[in-house]
Amino acid sequence: MGTDVQAVSLGRISRLDGALLASGSFDSTIIVWDAYIGSKVLGPLIGHSDKVNSVYFSPDNTRLVSGSNDDTIRIWNVHTGEVMFQLLHAHKQGIKSVAYSPDGTCILSLSDDTSPRIQDTRSSQERALLLFTTEFGDWVMNEDEWVVDHQSRLLVWVP
Repeated sequence: MGTDVQAVSLGRISRLDGALLASGSFDSTIIVWDAYIGSKVLGPLIGHSDKVNSVYFSPDNTRLVSGSNDDTIRIWNVHTGEVMFQLLHAHKQGIKSVAYSPDGTCILSLSDDTSPRIQDTRSSQERALLLFTTEFGDWVMNEDEWVVDHQSRLLVWVP
């Protein structure tokens, strides 16, 4: 399990605790690793039914969000491995990328269905469905709550 890596995310816990690395795999599992010594810390995390395309640590490094070809988004507790939250059929096609907002209250997800979405992590409510297309790439939500693309172009503001 977890041998064919599809996605990787690095999360810093603290100077004392080191850093964690999460990997999502073709076999639908996620493993959390100690980034310094390469040992498995947690996992495999099992819940997705298709390959995991994207993993991303929350700003406080207590949660990990994952997006999969099974059209779902899951939020995992980094300490216990339990699923804390899941969005079933969050998109009509596989999730290609997920990211947390800087304050950890929203998740930005991108899919092959060309409908970028922003979900509230506290209520599971959809905060925004973005009705435009741009070239696919890595998008993130910056500290000013702007969604920016991989070239730092402003795409949308999420108040």
